[in-house]
Amino acid sequence: MRYFRYVRTNGESLPVRKMIAKFDYDSRQLSPNVDAEQVELSFHAGDVITVFGEMDEDGFYMGELNGVRGLVPSNFLQTSPPSSL
Repeated sequence: MRYFRYVRTNGESLPVRKMIAKFDYDSRQLSPNVDAEQVELSFHAGDVITVFGEMDEDGFYMGELNGVRGLVPSNFLQTSPPSSL
């Protein structure tokens, strides 16, 4: 079961949901992308990340943590029902 709500950006509705980080992720050390530090979020296990939209073809979501937005790898996240957040 998926738990999410929608927000409108640029005239389209995007699903928004909270996901929990399963592991620590340091984009400077773990990402193969050369621009990772500028476009990806680093986070710690247990962080609650707001995810916008669907996963892209590379397996990343657009996420927000502590007011900062960036790409987050989907395999480092798990869904959680709203009652547990």
